[in-house]
Amino acid sequence: MVSDVPDQGPETGLTAGERLESWKEIAAYLSRSVRTVKRWERLEGLPVRRHLHRHSSSVWAFTSELDAWTLTRQPQHQFTATPQAQATVSGEPAVSQFPRRRIAALVAVSATAIILTAVAYLAFREGPSSPPPFPARLAVLPMVNLSGDPREEYLSDGLTEDMIAELGAAEPTMLSVVGRTSAMHYKHTQKRLDEIARELGVDYLLEGSVRRIEGRIRITTQLMDARTQRHIWAEQYERDSSDILSVQNEVVRAIGRAVSTRLTGGRNALRVIPERRSRDPEAVHLYLRGLYESNRTTAEGFRKAIELFTAAIERDPSYARAYAALAATYAVSSNYGMMPVGTSHQRGRAAALKALEIDDTLAEAHAALGTITSDYYWDWAEADRRFRRAIELNPSYATAYHRYSFYLGKMGRFDEALAAAKKAQELDPLSLVASANVGVSYFLAHRNEEAITHLRQTLDIDPKFGYAHMCLGLVHMRNGMVEPAIREFEAAKVLMGLPNVDALIAYAWAQSGDRSRAEAIVGSLDDGAETPRATPYHVALVHTALGDRDRAFSSLERAIDEREWFMGMLKVDPLLDPLRSDPRFGGLLQRVGLTP
Repeated sequence: MVSDVPDQGPETGLTAGERLESWKEIAAYLSRSVRTVKRWERLEGLPVRRHLHRHSSSVWAFTSELDAWTLTRQPQHQFTATPQAQATVSGEPAVSQFPRRRIAALVAVSATAIILTAVAYLAFREGPSSPPPFPARLAVLPMVNLSGDPREEYLSDGLTEDMIAELGAAEPTMLSVVGRTSAMHYKHTQKRLDEIARELGVDYLLEGSVRRIEGRIRITTQLMDARTQRHIWAEQYERDSSDILSVQNEVVRAIGRAVSTRLTGGRNALRVIPERRSRDPEAVHLYLRGLYESNRTTAEGFRKAIELFTAAIERDPSYARAYAALAATYAVSSNYGMMPVGTSHQRGRAAALKALEIDDTLAEAHAALGTITSDYYWDWAEADRRFRRAIELNPSYATAYHRYSFYLGKMGRFDEALAAAKKAQELDPLSLVASANVGVSYFLAHRNEEAITHLRQTLDIDPKFGYAHMCLGLVHMRNGMVEPAIREFEAAKVLMGLPNVDALIAYAWAQSGDRSRAEAIVGSLDDGAETPRATPYHVALVHTALGDRDRAFSSLERAIDEREWFMGMLKVDPLLDPLRSDPRFGGLLQRVGLTP
């Protein structure tokens, strides 16, 4: 199998020792004659490449591709019946006095015997009860930016994220893809690939690099079997830089074929992934830069991401992925004080619906719409349908499970919420948010000790993760452990700096009986305060702890008027338990669309 590709010189993204420059070098590497390797290339698809504009004998090959080809051919060489058969299979000439046709007959019989013996051996070794390990787990490691320009990081990071999303949408019975947060944990790592594979619990690792030079983009990728430490596929693509997503789609399909062949011997194949590229190269670059900015998870990053996604859409109004990314960014922007929740969620809903109008198979758009529908519109049945559709379209999309677990918790479906949270963590094992949310699911399910254990495990990974401190404080409050709760809330305040954490501290002081401290804090957080105030929902929590029901219900009414997403917690939040016996509480539940 000869690939005609442009002569790319020594700069391939691989080391010199991994590129063989002639038939002689290829033959020496495989310990065979030049005649044999030429026959293998002609009849059996040995991956040899020819330089364009040169003599046909000028060839080269990657050792990683030769290794992968050898693996697929290996079972045919494990058993030999006769010296003649061994020589025939290896391609070396055998000394014989038989006529040519007699030799051919013996070769056919010997080859058949070899194959049947190999099949019998493999069947005995594996046994009828040892099916292929489906689904295989794959980690897409951060693509390396080889341009030498830090401003090009958005390109390598964006392609990594897009690759994860596209592969995650492949056939779920065959492939499970590790989430972005865990994959990006290994950016600039010095760890060996076998260490990474062991930490992530994956079967395969995809690594690669991106380089853009003078309007051209070069992507080098290789797929490694984590168990054998062998490369099973490698390829290099060079295109015009306007063709980024086309190259990506080509890479995804090639990986799908490689993994499918490795696992099933070609009996099954990953489904064809639809093209989702923009026709406008500038729109693609704006979109990738937007992904880079949104992944900074800061108010400034989200603000820039919205600008970039909007600019990409202006360049190409049919760019569904840009609309989906814009919707997802709007869905979280109000949490960072960037804009009123009504503005962010109405704009986000419009963007998500537009994305689905163009391409209704985008899991990201369904998940964003599920979040917005749940948090702002309180259309619980529609939100459930959107989350489940997102998971159906991309079973490896950890964010969909993460958001769905929140929704299920609000509905009081605690076992399902815990299962979804655990699935999100399984798909994104190094995500602190995914880990902490398993603890939150235990908390909502009234399994306090398990919640404490899991949240402490999260803090063992990163003691500066403020969200886990805040959640741990809530569990301590439910257990009546006020002082430990205050310590956790204080730590969260330092790390997060959110007014809502101040409200939780005030709640804890009120529970401890220190009304003066609680009232002083809530006075600075309620309406009319000059400093950024806590949400009316959190102010209501403090009034509940102080025993002031009228002011608590007044704050909850304001929360409904402002359509706070926290109102979705009304049915299950244990901090509001003292209000549940009041007839007014049932009215609030009805207004939010939750049954008493």
